[in-house]
Amino acid sequence: MEGTIQIDHLALAGSRLDGVRSRLEWDAGRVEFSNLDATLAHTAIKGRLAVNLSGSLPAYRFTGQVKNLPWQSGGLDAGGSLTTSGIGAQLVTNLASTGTFSGTGLDFGAVAPCRASGNYSLLWRAAFRSSNSPVSTCAPTRTFTADTAPPRTMASC
Repeated sequence: MEGTIQIDHLALAGSRLDGVRSRLEWDAGRVEFSNLDATLAHTAIKGRLAVNLSGSLPAYRFTGQVKNLPWQSGGLDAGGSLTTSGIGAQLVTNLASTGTFSGTGLDFGAVAPCRASGNYSLLWRAAFRSSNSPVSTCAPTRTFTADTAPPRTMASC
């Protein structure tokens, strides 16, 4: 089955997605939402969601971007992929994600707002860690860079 979906307001896990639009392809146990476009508050979400319903538990993979996600008094843009499987609380415990991020106007307690950018890898069971690539932050007069390979940690503004 193929088609287009359009939902003005979608309640999802206590959040409200607005302007949900996507191309839908459903073939047996495989469902794909391509050209997915939605807004969560002021955050734009674009990408592709693939759902596999053929196993004993559903499996999900989202690949896309978010723009203007509010965080630390500023905004983050991110791109990457997110995978999970199961139902209910399993969706959180099976969560994994990798990608890139950049943020502006972030408040880490510095005199002026900071910028930050880098790559990330998240495995919910293990906790957040940034990949081995450098993460950079800067203030108007200073720039901080840290390699996040263990045991080092990112410098703050």
